[in-house]
Amino acid sequence: KHHAIDKDATLVRMLPGDGQGVATAKQPGHTLPLVAALVTWVIVIGGAATAGWFSLKAHHAEAATTLSIDGGNWQVEDGLLEITVLQMGAELSGSFSDWSASIQYADTPDPSGKHGEIEVQINTGSLSLGSVTAQAIGAGYLESTSHPIAVFQADLLNNNNALNAVGNLVIRDISVPLEMPFSLSIEGDVAQSSGSGQVDRRDFAIGQDVTDESSLGFAVGITFDLTATRR
Repeated sequence: KHHAIDKDATLVRMLPGDGQGVATAKQPGHTLPLVAALVTWVIVIGGAATAGWFSLKAHHAEAATTLSIDGGNWQVEDGLLEITVLQMGAELSGSFSDWSASIQYADTPDPSGKHGEIEVQINTGSLSLGSVTAQAIGAGYLESTSHPIAVFQADLLNNNNALNAVGNLVIRDISVPLEMPFSLSIEGDVAQSSGSGQVDRRDFAIGQDVTDESSLGFAVGITFDLTATRR
């Protein structure tokens, strides 16, 4: 471009030896290169969007839809739903920003020790897991596009004064038994509860191509902490 179009001395000055390049008498205009650069960027950005390079942003836009379940005699007002996994030996934690719970709970259990039941729906695309978020909600893992909702349904049991949510967790249409011991404190019409459980990601066919546990742990910890009010 310098040599054939602008006809300046740029290339001549770059040649080895003692040859002297003659300075260009008239500098070329910069309008054409600027326009060409802008056109190039438009093409690049448009192509990237078409190719899905901005898919993570799209996932979180979809995740903005708030889940809501009607039913139960307790309404969740605030809470956290988090997961923890080991990656390359380091603990990696993340959380779901969009989930909803229907809770039916009686202060006095029935003769079998059952206080009630719970159903939790989780928008898998709302997961934030640091630098691996896109991978975690993508193909081979949670696959949030084709399996947007995970569900946990459980009975709320009291065995020997220990509270436990016993049921099944469904991810990617695969149902796996899960028990989550929890604590509960009720003052008037306000309840505070927290608990935790653990699953094996392989039971849900998650990350099947990673078979080395030192690279990605098999166990996934699940914890919750919530505040609810009595309806």
